[in-house]
Amino acid sequence: MRICILADDFTGAGDVGIQLRKFGFNVKIHTNNNFLEKNDDDVIVINTNTRNDESGLSKKIINKTMEFLNKTGYDKLYKKIDSTLRGNIKEEVIELKKHIKIGEKICIIIGFPKMGRQILDGKHYLNGTLLTNTEFAKDVHKPVKSSDLRDYFSDYKIIKLDEIRGNLEENLSLVNEDIIIFDSETEKDLEIIAKSIVTLGYDKNVVGSAGVMNYLPKYWNYKKNRVFMLSGSCSEKNILQVNEFKKYNDDNIYIYKINYNISIEENIKIIENFCENNDIFLISIDKKDDILKEKLTLVTDYNKNIAFYIIKKYNIKNLFLTGGETAIETLELLNINKLNVIDEIDTGVVIYKDMTGEFQIISKPGAFGNNDIYKKAYEKLKNVENII
Repeated sequence: MRICILADDFTGAGDVGIQLRKFGFNVKIHTNNNFLEKNDDDVIVINTNTRNDESGLSKKIINKTMEFLNKTGYDKLYKKIDSTLRGNIKEEVIELKKHIKIGEKICIIIGFPKMGRQILDGKHYLNGTLLTNTEFAKDVHKPVKSSDLRDYFSDYKIIKLDEIRGNLEENLSLVNEDIIIFDSETEKDLEIIAKSIVTLGYDKNVVGSAGVMNYLPKYWNYKKNRVFMLSGSCSEKNILQVNEFKKYNDDNIYIYKINYNISIEENIKIIENFCENNDIFLISIDKKDDILKEKLTLVTDYNKNIAFYIIKKYNIKNLFLTGGETAIETLELLNINKLNVIDEIDTGVVIYKDMTGEFQIISKPGAFGNNDIYKKAYEKLKNVENII
């Protein structure tokens, strides 16, 4: 799949590019006309730098850029605009529309609820206030003149919240207009929109903020960085942290408590039945009664061998290992014997990269870290761009 991002300023290019990076895409941002050279990148992010331009110049640049993209080809086009409606939005979308096939839809998805940007009945609210009643109406370069998206587009259909939260795919299939404007009040609304437009094939041309790009790659069948976690410590503090993380409501994590009364091979077989596409969290001990000092050697042997098998089979590169013996013996099996120290996410909870840069590893001594340290480490590894 070839994805092309057109952003009207540099920070916007980075804003949407980083969402793709979270799903493992290799993202390059072009800040000048060097993108007009032969380019076969899977993701090309072009900063047209037209937000504050006079509208005539802005249209010329969009025209030139679209001529290049149509010549080289693309599967998905994402026109990144300012989430507070600054810039030459109307003019650039009109120009873009000239270059797409007749009958193709353009989806306008500007909401970014977790950043306070909501679209309700086609009107833009920032932290609950109509956009024209905020500081952006007094912007030095491009003051916002209307909060109503109806003033920015023509031949449009507004899809309101009740339609989004009803049967959105059926509602969209009845739309005849070329431009579809979506309301969005919550992040869940954005995810529903992303799923539906991908299902219907309406995702080829999207105009919006970076918000919906958090969800589109998921429905393009790309997954965020896969994470493997192993709790090998028997400290009471670690047991508390493990049980705190078990409350973390994420269906993408398969949690398995290792059974030391059956063989390593039998444990692996059980894990394989459930973890094909999931992140994996293996637990040695989750209550004090499990601590049997005479079995500690057996526990470490099980832990490292099961971990090694799973990491290698599923090619997982993002690891969270707790307990010193478990961590070092697992790394030895992976032939990792030298690490770059990068940072710490809590006292003594250290981020490393192996010397090839292939593995991202977080280690934790058993009794270290706050109660939410597993969640913190998991989210750090899940979004690998957060690791230097």
